[in-house]
Amino acid sequence: MRNLLYTVINKLGYRIINKDKEREQLMFPLKKYHVNENFNTLFQSKYYIQNLENKFKELSIVNHREGFLVGFLDLSIYIESEEEFHILNEIFVRNDYDFISSSQSVVIDIGANIGITSLFFTIGLCR
Repeated sequence: MRNLLYTVINKLGYRIINKDKEREQLMFPLKKYHVNENFNTLFQSKYYIQNLENKFKELSIVNHREGFLVGFLDLSIYIESEEEFHILNEIFVRNDYDFISSSQSVVIDIGANIGITSLFFTIGLCR
């Protein structure tokens, strides 16, 4: 009876999915970080984390206070939100601030936010 019901529903163009199982499959890659607190923020940021993992094989994420310490390239950056994971992605993965200069430059980070851009220029990743 159950198989018949699934067949009829599929023929109508619908599908039945187990939301808990689907969420578990999406969460599985993040479990390697052993993060217990604020896991929801980590889950919401999974796209950005995946991009960081692809670029930085030594990526680490650990709980710290109300957020996480994200480590790569000998940096340890305190992150509290999905937006801050997005900023990491913009700066270190997409290279939004990549520019070429033939001489030494002085960079003034006026907004500064949490200082991610300042860290990027400090470690000299631009060409």
